[in-house]
Amino acid sequence: MKEKGLSIVFVSLLFFFLLFGIIVKDNEISIKERRKLTTVEDLKKDTLGYLEKYLSDQFPLRNAFLSFYSFLERYILGNKENNDIYIEKGYLIEKNYPLNEKSIDDFVRKLNIIYENNLINSHVYYAVIPDKSYFLDEKGVQKLNFEELLD
Repeated sequence: MKEKGLSIVFVSLLFFFLLFGIIVKDNEISIKERRKLTTVEDLKKDTLGYLEKYLSDQFPLRNAFLSFYSFLERYILGNKENNDIYIEKGYLIEKNYPLNEKSIDDFVRKLNIIYENNLINSHVYYAVIPDKSYFLDEKGVQKLNFEELLD
């Protein structure tokens, strides 16, 4: 009898989410994630390519589930990091580890092109400004090696 009750609850939840997903209008942007969500227009362009992304982006009560997952990860399971974001001393800190040397080389190359084309007779200075993780003295937090960045 217990299995039958669980089965009824499970099937009821499936139908609830199906109907809720059909009735509720699709969101175009996610304010919490600060990004554009996949919509029906994207799905019409390439159904198989966007189907999984559309279903996860337009899942009913998505923000509530994401908030619950974040709470579970941080406070119940004790993980310091969730989606490459730390909360330390009341600040949100993005994980910028490891150092992406290719990205830095590309950036320096672009700056040199700008200098050679536009600033050849000018005095040019640069500064490496550390992010918030540089000032953390916490153990176990992966931080960017700024000495390596300067080299």
